[in-house]
Amino acid sequence: MLEDVDGYLLAKHVAGGGNVVDWMKAHYNNGGALTRFRSHFDRRWENATNARAICWDILAVPSDVTVDAARLALITGAGVALPTDYVLVPGNTEKPAQFCQGFSDRQLALIGLENSLAAKYKENLAVYRKQAAQRAAAR
Repeated sequence: MLEDVDGYLLAKHVAGGGNVVDWMKAHYNNGGALTRFRSHFDRRWENATNARAICWDILAVPSDVTVDAARLALITGAGVALPTDYVLVPGNTEKPAQFCQGFSDRQLALIGLENSLAAKYKENLAVYRKQAAQRAAAR
């Protein structure tokens, strides 16, 4: 999940005219990573209802040829039935709906974890900065 979050935030920065180096410095050296999950959630989903609905759309709603082919290869390639196959069985929209609810809940849980560990993250960042300054001074 971490790679997806950082990749999304980096892609949005570059799409907005920024460059990779500036984003990396801001994200890792200047504390941007301290709120990565909140930033990702706010920019990508906005709220839990949207996260759940978009998950459903990606899993179960026909899209375009490329997305449909990728979904087919990724899901059935892993030996699992497609979400749309579950939907066709009476009463089985529940399984993909539960997955999407879990996806949304996980997003919120990561934000909660990030908030609860904020002091530790800030402490770690201070140690990192101090060590980086020492390494730079030694050169």
